[in-house]
Amino acid sequence: MIAVAFTLTAVGIAGWFLRDSQKPGRPAVGQELPTSPPASSDEDPGRRDATNSGALVRLDPTGQIVASLPIPRPRLIASDGRSIWVVNRGIFGGNTVVTIEPATGSITALADASGLGIEPSRLAVAGGSAWLGGSAWGDDRGRLYRIDPGAVTGDLVRFEKAGRELAEPIEAAGSLWVACCKPRALLRVDPTSGEVQARIAGIDRVVASGARFVWAIETGPGGSARRLVRIQTDTHEEAPIDALTFPSSDLAVGFGAVWASSPEDGTIVRLDPVTGEAGQRIDVGRGPGALATGGGAVWVALSDEAAVARYDIGTDRVDVIDVGGEAQALVFAHGSLWVAVARG
Repeated sequence: MIAVAFTLTAVGIAGWFLRDSQKPGRPAVGQELPTSPPASSDEDPGRRDATNSGALVRLDPTGQIVASLPIPRPRLIASDGRSIWVVNRGIFGGNTVVTIEPATGSITALADASGLGIEPSRLAVAGGSAWLGGSAWGDDRGRLYRIDPGAVTGDLVRFEKAGRELAEPIEAAGSLWVACCKPRALLRVDPTSGEVQARIAGIDRVVASGARFVWAIETGPGGSARRLVRIQTDTHEEAPIDALTFPSSDLAVGFGAVWASSPEDGTIVRLDPVTGEAGQRIDVGRGPGALATGGGAVWVALSDEAAVARYDIGTDRVDVIDVGGEAQALVFAHGSLWVAVARG
């Protein structure tokens, strides 16, 4: 592994402002940003900032919108059990990493992630730091960036013989799991040192994590149909399970199952976590995408309906909640569902 230091500038913070992006007085890295005021009893907080391009919308476990935080273009979202981390895309391009304190809703601009040489497609939080992976610009592949809180510098982490654009991190069992490399492999990485702890060959992509396992995609011999693989986090033992027989947008783990969103027929599919066998299909609406589990429900972003669907595990009921824009990413943390919403 080779680590190359980079410096984060304050240029991308300009993306916070939709009307005043060129004016003085914008926040510096590390500065706390103002949050939206509490909604009055007769005001729908999901609609309050309809003139803005987006917001981070918070829902309680029943699906009621309780807050809408002024993050103009949230794209990716993750949680480390303490804070909510968001990648916000600036109006002139570039990506800003921000953190949200769940108890108060205060937003802090952490770092400008512009000019990193990637277009971020996955955000994970491990070891107290944010990790960004995605497609690289130019010929440099396998890039993964670590951004530490309270600092304006970070590390570009490259792995030996990376050779692939895909580097999508997931946090599980206190480690970072990254699919990369030629030949294909899933790496288990110490999030503090960046050292590779284990290498599991033949894995194309890591897609979900649970208490004791991660689930990944593996292409069979000769490029045959892709199948799910369950990997035990303490022993790294692999258990190939059923092939995915339908296109899926996202996978998540919860309530004794692996859940897959199926945009082809507007459903979420319950998969057996041991065999991978597809079971119950639940109609949720048009364009199901990002998934999250928590609060007694499976949550799914409906990209074609400017909404989030809530499937109640106990009652089998599906409620569709209007969030006022396209739900691009979800995470259930601190007793709430956090939704990155794009508007306009």
